[in-house]
Order: sequence, then C-alpha cells, then structure tokens
Amino acid sequence: MKTVNAQGMPCPLPLVMTRKALETLEKGESLEILIDSENARNNVTRFLQDHQMTVQTSQDGKMYRLLVEQPLKMGEDVRPEDYCTT
Repeated sequence: MKTVNAQGMPCPLPLVMTRKALETLEKGESLEILIDSENARNNVTRFLQDHQMTVQTSQDGKMYRLLVEQPLKMGEDVRPEDYCTT
C-alpha cells in the first residue's frame, strides 16, 4: 500500500499528489490518502469516483483517511485543478 500525506496542503495539491501516486501503483496495490480538510476530502473523493474508483473513508479527529483499492489507470486529459472547490 502506498500513502499520500496531503495534510495541510491547499487545493489542487492533494489532487495532484493523488493522481501522481495512482500513476505509480502496481497492479493490485492500494492507495491510502491522508487529508485534514473536509473540502479536500470531498474534492479528492469526487475526483476518484468520477474515474470509477471505490473510496472508503474514515475519520480520526480532524484527519480523513481515504482508501482506494485496485484503482484504475486514468487518461492524460485528467486535470486535478478542475476538482477544486471552496
């Protein structure tokens, strides 16, 4: 399992970090994403779901843990910054 620690990162950095991590995963490998903003959690979750990935979310205090198992590869035309909302 790979982990992206995007705590404290402003948009679009959590999305960019997530996309880069997805591109490096081996077949069958899962991805854990750590985020400390509800807005970032919503943006990353929507980004992943829009690309047919199932996301499990848990919360520990102010930290959100998103788990993506066996994610799909996405095309080059994906623009993470399009998923930033305030």
